[in-house]
Amino acid sequence: AASLILPACLPAAQIGYCSLHRCPLKASPSAPPRHMRLLLYGDSLTAGYHSNGLRFSPWAPALRALLGVEAVDAVGHSGWTSSEMRAAMDEEAADVCGLKKPGMRLAMRTQGPFDAVVILAGTNDLASEGSPERISGSIQLLHAAARAEGARTVAMAIPESLAARHVPALAATRAVANERLAAWARSQGESVLWVDTGALLPYSEPSAEGGHLWEPDGLHLSQAGYAALAERLAPKLAPWLLLAPARESAGSLPPPSAPPSPPRGGLAAAGTDRRAPA
Repeated sequence: AASLILPACLPAAQIGYCSLHRCPLKASPSAPPRHMRLLLYGDSLTAGYHSNGLRFSPWAPALRALLGVEAVDAVGHSGWTSSEMRAAMDEEAADVCGLKKPGMRLAMRTQGPFDAVVILAGTNDLASEGSPERISGSIQLLHAAARAEGARTVAMAIPESLAARHVPALAATRAVANERLAAWARSQGESVLWVDTGALLPYSEPSAEGGHLWEPDGLHLSQAGYAALAERLAPKLAPWLLLAPARESAGSLPPPSAPPSPPRGGLAAAGTDRRAPA
């Protein structure tokens, strides 16, 4: 049976890094203003985790080159659920790979300002047996916090995976959570851009076309997959970034309904097996 339980991360000291910035890239023809600054925020799919944690290939440099903007920073907490991201927005904390990184709001205040925040979360929530309403609600609260800091946001759908495609309960939870998140994002006008991650980069079996874009674990992208994600996302971001280049004011943003408070008893309290980071 398909499973989300994957090999553990190596200790932080053994993790190597591999950048995509050497790839030949062509900037978008409808490039946004060069002064714009973006933050990519999420789990190990934002961090660029691959090769069973031996390497990370962050796709932020590739996206920056494609958009031609001033900066694209990235913070990816491997193994975290959206509830844990929400609970640690103002803290610096170690993820399951032992890498200490700032929470989203802390990153925005210390590394910003940012014009837009791209939020890719929810994969680990599927393994934690959270309800679709709670998963969507937690992700919406991340968006509300980012917008309160003056940034517009990009709502990335919970991606496909081997388990989410073949385990009925996970597939149903993912589908409903994404439907709720999409409906909310589209109700926010130009302040929030909805991106169907599954349509952008559908899961492929290793032997199928596009299989080289995915790791054998069926959950993470390969180095080529992260490059493809940046290349396919850039054309969707560029025209939206052109709509309102000025940063939002932090006033009167309609908050989403709050889900129940997440557990604060450490990683085990969240109910997700953190041997399987995403």
